[in-house]
Amino acid sequence: MKRWWDALPPEEHERRIQKLMATGPSSIEKTVCRLLDVLGIAYKTQVPFANGRYIADIYIAEKKLVIECNGDYWHNLPERINRDKEFEAYLFQNNYKILWLWQKDILKNSEETLLKGLTQVIGGKQYAKKNIIN
Repeated sequence: MKRWWDALPPEEHERRIQKLMATGPSSIEKTVCRLLDVLGIAYKTQVPFANGRYIADIYIAEKKLVIECNGDYWHNLPERINRDKEFEAYLFQNNYKILWLWQKDILKNSEETLLKGLTQVIGGKQYAKKNIIN
């Protein structure tokens, strides 16, 4: 995949990045964003990394944290699993943290899933469930 991406001309990179960013956040990403809004955490969505080779679902710059909201079907396909591993390796090599959230967990209990994940990945600050309003 990396070789394929690197072989594309720069204008094709830009076209593909713009197309991805134009689709906007998925429904599960929007759910997580609403919770981040309530917590008062600043973030950006659809953020390109590695010159656009990867697009982060949600990025919290203050914490150098990427949040990926994985659809249960798409992110269990072999090519997507490999791409996610590559993205994770890129992030770790560049001193970013990553929080993987799964669709089934977000749909089951979005508050608990996000709060538990933030506490585990960011550490230190405990996010109080009482701050979340449905």
